[in-house]
Amino acid sequence: MVTSLAYENWLEPQFLPGESKRVKGNSKSSKSTRTENQVRFLAEVTEQITELFNVNLDSAKWDSGALDNFLNILNTRMLNELKNCAASYRETKEQRHTNMTLKKHFRKLKRILKKANYSADSWEQIRRLVRNHLTRMDIIASNLKSALTG
Repeated sequence: MVTSLAYENWLEPQFLPGESKRVKGNSKSSKSTRTENQVRFLAEVTEQITELFNVNLDSAKWDSGALDNFLNILNTRMLNELKNCAASYRETKEQRHTNMTLKKHFRKLKRILKKANYSADSWEQIRRLVRNHLTRMDIIASNLKSALTG
């Protein structure tokens, strides 16, 4: 089974790496810096999720049409819009560190899949974790929208 002790913590619902800093922001940071960091954070997580789901899905027993639609929405709509928005901001050292942390997190998820030979069970566990990540991202985006509009 995929949830060996070495990987168990990566499959439990959790905050995304770097999320707490993005949600709360640094008290010394300006509102615009926090906004920029949150947009870049959301863009990086979206990109990592789309890359994760472009790896050996043969054993996943999902509706291929629904999966294609999901990836199309993530990649075409969300990622392109977030990247365009993030491109207008200057990348900070803190944000580069957060991006590296996120990439490391998703590399570990890919290793979990590979170690489990991309089994249907391992994909289902990853799907649940990504669903949790998407919920967390929605909260960040809602807070960001509220901060910008009111």
